[in-house]
Amino acid sequence: MKAAAPRRRPPEYVHPDVMDAWAEATGGAGAGDPDFGTPVPSLALVALRPVADEELLLDYRLSPGLSSRPGWYHAINTEEEERRWA
Repeated sequence: MKAAAPRRRPPEYVHPDVMDAWAEATGGAGAGDPDFGTPVPSLALVALRPVADEELLLDYRLSPGLSSRPGWYHAINTEEEERRWA
């Protein structure tokens, strides 16, 4: 009989919101374990250089077929948008 592998723990720098995803990917404890956080849909923006006093923009790529887009939304590249949603 093979001995059970010791339970792996995420590194201390892993944010609690991603611990369940880490656990699932590494075979550690799963969702619902009180030692881990609850998974939260997330998006991480990673800068390749220091960012200060600048505005960061994200293209949400909303479908042109939506009945109404938010007033703040503006398509970045209309040609790409037409290809994507054709």
